[in-house]
Amino acid sequence: MILSETQKNTNYIVYLNKLKNYGVPTETLEKLYGDRLKNASFSMNEDDGYCFDGSLIYVTLNIMGKMAYNINTSVCGEGTIMHVPLNSLMKTILLSNIGKAVMFTPQKDDWMRKKGKLYAFNEEREATMKLGATTLYMCQQCGITLDETEYEAITSIDYEDKVSRYNSPLCVILNTTRNMTSAWLRQSWLAEKKTETIEK
Repeated sequence: MILSETQKNTNYIVYLNKLKNYGVPTETLEKLYGDRLKNASFSMNEDDGYCFDGSLIYVTLNIMGKMAYNINTSVCGEGTIMHVPLNSLMKTILLSNIGKAVMFTPQKDDWMRKKGKLYAFNEEREATMKLGATTLYMCQQCGITLDETEYEAITSIDYEDKVSRYNSPLCVILNTTRNMTSAWLRQSWLAEKKTETIEK
């Protein structure tokens, strides 16, 4: 999939408006990271699925957001002990991957691009923080405050294999959403490959 500039701009505006609706100030985020966020890829490698400019926001809005909402309403419905307030859930989902905007950079090596590795890690960064830590740093830098469970959930991205029954429902739902999204993107890529093979 390739997004036009118009599509990327539209998705970016929708994304910012959703953040504002959930109480997140966006002025500094726009100023410091606007273009990088708008153009960021969700994945680095083609076989992970949705590896293209603008896919970070596209996936966050259209796949992760919907998946998290459905888990929270259908599986962990209102009134159950695992239900998370919508404002906190969507705020966390929308912010959880923004670190990729500074971590990933377009791949310059033609040989690597031919192998499907379309993005590389940004070697110009001064620190080698993981995704959760990078996202939290960006939030701090942009004056975005997080409560205890939101902070825990985003932190857990860096050690998701250790998420357990002791974590908050928000943390568990975020990681479930991330895992399901990764699987969905991978299956989408495999289905696309099968279609290409049949057409040939």
